[in-house]
Amino acid sequence: PHCSPFDLVADMFFEEVRNVIVFANRTGGKTTNVAVLNHLDMAFKDGCEVASAGAIKEQANKVYKYFLGFHKNSILSKLYERIPTKSKTIYTNQSEQEVITGTVTGLNSPHPQKVRLDEVELIEWDVIQEAHNHMVLEVKASRFWPLSAQI
Repeated sequence: PHCSPFDLVADMFFEEVRNVIVFANRTGGKTTNVAVLNHLDMAFKDGCEVASAGAIKEQANKVYKYFLGFHKNSILSKLYERIPTKSKTIYTNQSEQEVITGTVTGLNSPHPQKVRLDEVELIEWDVIQEAHNHMVLEVKASRFWPLSAQI
């Protein structure tokens, strides 16, 4: 069904849906929403692991750039456990994010609860399957965050 960008963010954050495929026009906010969801899941779900993949490296970097931009705020910058890197950003609540390329190699390593693929129309079907095959259930700090994917 058609919905607003905020509906997507709210439904994914509050675990109303497990998996989604998002279609929107260019400049429709899809990449920004990925960055927002990465931040919200990390900030409010202790021990939540997120893998954010772009179809190409430049797209993955764009999500990371937006994500870093949120932390220019002095309050949000205090969420970092240590200096963030694309390979791993960790919050003080032990939530973490990895920024990877949407390739079989890129998606073969992390095993997060949340996988987000940006520009999926540029990703081969076997790569999308790899993303879903490697989501594993992990329990950390007595918290369970359901597996989900945003494509």
